[in-house]
Amino acid sequence: MISCGGASTMDSTLPTVVRHAGVQWTFISIVHAMLLDFSVPFLVPFLCSL
Repeated sequence: MISCGGASTMDSTLPTVVRHAGVQWTFISIVHAMLLDFSVPFLVPFLCSL
């Protein structure tokens, strides 16, 4: 459920995650989105260079 939301699980889809997965997944959703946001500047150039 959380990985389907991608980086938006930190803001716009967080209420949906909390409603359907539970409050215990709030912190994990935020951390997941932050990791995705911070990995983009590194992963995109790497993948484009392949």
